[in-house]
Formats: sequence, C-alpha cells, structure tokens
Amino acid sequence: MLVSEFVNGYKNLNKEDLQKDWCKKHLTKTYASIVAKNALLRSFIDASVKKNDKGIYFIDMVANKINFTYAVICLYTDLELDIVKDPVKDENGETVKDDNGNVVTQDRHDIITTYDLFQEYRIIDVFCELIGDREINELLMVNEKLLDTWHEEHSTTRAYVSDMIEKAVRTFTETGALLKELNLNDINMDKILQLTGVTEE
Repeated sequence: MLVSEFVNGYKNLNKEDLQKDWCKKHLTKTYASIVAKNALLRSFIDASVKKNDKGIYFIDMVANKINFTYAVICLYTDLELDIVKDPVKDENGETVKDDNGNVVTQDRHDIITTYDLFQEYRIIDVFCELIGDREINELLMVNEKLLDTWHEEHSTTRAYVSDMIEKAVRTFTETGALLKELNLNDINMDKILQLTGVTEE
C-alpha cells in the first residue's frame, strides 16, 4: 500500500485503538537483522553526505533524521513511498523536452512528504511503540555507531592529513603526466599552450 493511501485510512479512523490496529495491520515484523539495519542505514548515511564550498564533506543531519523514519518504513512495514515526477533539467538548468514538446521527467520517492505526514499525525510514534523500545534503541544505536565511524574517518587530524596527501599525490600524478606529454627534451611552446588551454593574444 502507498503511504498516501495508508495515511488517508489512518486519518479516517477517529479512535486511537482503531488507528493502532490500522498500523498493526501493516506491520510486517518487530525485529530486523543487524545486517539489514547496518546495510540500509549505511546507504542512507552515504546519501546524506554533502560537500560545502570549501570542499569539506559533512553529513546533512536533517536528511539523516528524515531517512531514519524511512528506515522504519522499509524495515518493519509493507508500505511503499509515493512516486513523484520531477522535470529533468539540462546543464544550463533548462527543462528538457522530448521531440513532441513534452517535458521529460524522472521518478523520485517522496520521502519528505512521508516524513511530514508521519510526524504530523504521530504515526511514527505508533509504529515505534508497536515495534518496541528494544528494537528501536538498537536501530538508533546502529545509526549512531555508523555516524561515529564516518566522523572518525573524515573529521580527525589523521583523516585530514590523509586527504591532503591524496590531493598532493593526485596533483603530482597529473603534473607528471603533463610533463611526460610535453616531452621536456624537446620543448614545444605550441604544445604547452594547447595542453594548458592557454591561447596567445
């Protein structure tokens, strides 16, 4: 069942016990294997990684919180996210159209709306209650450990130095390839200008 259909059914029930029974009907399990938790949450964290204008990577914690609700849906229910169609943009930000003039679209899971609906109607609280504190706490623990591991790998001094070394090696490698292409034993100014993209006035 689509999330939108589930939420409409939930809202039409005016008693808490009926709403709880509605959620229970769509609950498929109260325990997910540690392998499933780890794999799903790791993929969500990877998808939450952003890069700022200084080239520093960080985790979007708002996205991580939203994805946690999605994880509960994926691991413990039979619900499916609604699909929305976004217009495809070209490299200039213009909407792409096909030969018939129709806007080209691509499908996207509507995670944001799902999160908002589950929070607004406190549906996530009902599911977490049905799943149980022990299992939800383990899910939170796995998410926390994965976040700690990511920050350990990317935010420590060792990670910073490693990143600088990697950039330096890449620069030297690219420079070495350029020097090899130029063949310094037979310097050709036209070749240098061509490879560096510089044009003479």
